[in-house]
Order: sequence, then structure tokens, then C-alpha cells
Amino acid sequence: MIISNILSYFAATCGTIAVIPQIIRVIKLKEANALSYLFLGLRVIAFFSFMIAIALTGHYFIASSYIMIIGANMYLAYLKYYYSKS
Repeated sequence: MIISNILSYFAATCGTIAVIPQIIRVIKLKEANALSYLFLGLRVIAFFSFMIAIALTGHYFIASSYIMIIGANMYLAYLKYYYSKS
């Protein structure tokens, strides 16, 4: 059980860290044309599904760690929308 907790936190951390360079790039270049809404939407759906699946096992604290990934991807989608309007 402890190994699954560690792996879940590791996965959530990696998922969040993987988005940070994209966020920095979009902010620096002030454009996000290379990212599609489909890609971002699928990432949010996937991680939300992971979060629900983990929560259904009763590990609510571990499931909450996926909120960071979902938030980072939603922020990236917002940046894409914001810079496409400019």
C-alpha cells in the first residue's frame, strides 16, 4: 500500500512538472498555437479520471494530488485562449 502511495505522488509530481516548461514557453512567447484544445482537454479528462478512480478506492489525499496537474493543464488552456485573442 505504501508503494502505491509513493507511486501516485510521484506520478502527480511528474505530471505537474511536465506542464511547467510549456507554461513558461507560452508566457515568454505570448502564443500557444502549437497546443491544441483537444490535447489539453484530453489531459484534463485523463487526470480527472485518475483522480476519481483513486478517490473511489478511498485514498482521498492521494487523489487530491492530481488537482495540481488538472489546474496546470487548465491554466495552459486559459493561456492558449488568452493569447489567441490578443
